[in-house]
Amino acid sequence: MSSLPPSSAAIDLRSVEESLAQENGAVPVVTDQTKSSRVRRGVYSLRGKPGSYMVRLRVPAGILTPDQLDALAAIEDEVGWPLGVHLTTRQGIEIHGVLAERVIPCLHRLEALGITTFLTGSNSVRAVVACPLSGTAPGEAFDVTPYALLVDRHFRNKPLFHQLPRKIKIAFEGCPDTDHVHTLASDIGLRAVNRNGTKGFRVTLGGGLGAQPKVALPYLEFLAATNLLLALESILRAFNAHGNRENRARSRLKWLLEDRGLEWFRAEVEKERHLLEEQGGVPLPALPSIPESKVPPNAPTETAAPASDPAAYAFWNETNVRPHKKSGLVTVTIRVPEASLVVVAHHIRRIGREILSVVGHIQLSVAEA
Repeated sequence: MSSLPPSSAAIDLRSVEESLAQENGAVPVVTDQTKSSRVRRGVYSLRGKPGSYMVRLRVPAGILTPDQLDALAAIEDEVGWPLGVHLTTRQGIEIHGVLAERVIPCLHRLEALGITTFLTGSNSVRAVVACPLSGTAPGEAFDVTPYALLVDRHFRNKPLFHQLPRKIKIAFEGCPDTDHVHTLASDIGLRAVNRNGTKGFRVTLGGGLGAQPKVALPYLEFLAATNLLLALESILRAFNAHGNRENRARSRLKWLLEDRGLEWFRAEVEKERHLLEEQGGVPLPALPSIPESKVPPNAPTETAAPASDPAAYAFWNETNVRPHKKSGLVTVTIRVPEASLVVVAHHIRRIGREILSVVGHIQLSVAEA
């Protein structure tokens, strides 16, 4: 859902509209202010294509409803964006080639679908990613998806964290043996741990890719889930206070840890935690609910291979169908050639609403193909 109340969202979109008008007027003027206003809303200019933009959608934990996916395909049909709709390596979606005059209607249309673009750019907490198999994988400690959604919503609604020294990427992983979302390449990585019946996370800090990649450092072996928001706020407050705002090339959390050391940073985080606790802490609210898949009535227990190409079906079944932790269900993965969402969306629409009606949600992965 949108991260802003209606009045604030309207003001936010008006600033984007004013920036686009200034950049695409009779005498185009592009300033740091116009860039900042639209990038905050995930609107980026396309290099070498004046008047065309890329719009980045925020998809927390990669979750889309079947209706949202269907609507995105319908919008693409209607607008015909020349460069298409693509998946990203952060479980997000990017729409390329939106003309300046279509940007604001596009943003309004997305908001009506419950999809926001808020803070998909700028120095803020970017969309939180979660293991795409969460809630379905046999052997997982617990489903991390509700926690990822909660954290995403929490920091979107906290203006204090909207102007950090640099962007922060947070990743949740629930599978014990595979790091599907690259927690060790994230600013903050959280891996689910169940310790004596208590849900919690193993926390790593300071991972990152780019020209100078860093493997994240171990920070906490066990963080009780009830203290999740308190710990994350403490970490981000310390980063906000001490991160490098003078040199963009050294502004990420990984460089602060390299320059000052993990133990120095840990002490600063503890100071922030004590201050927060004196103010009442940061209690964990009720977790968001997630639409669940349903077992259709009279569903067959086995599906026969199609007579036309049983070998191809057997190969697909082996590579794209995974066991589900709930009896009667499976998890189906859909490969996306060239990360083009719309091509796949049209195929999914052909499956029919009857089948889509039993799918709780569609979850994007961090893999582009």
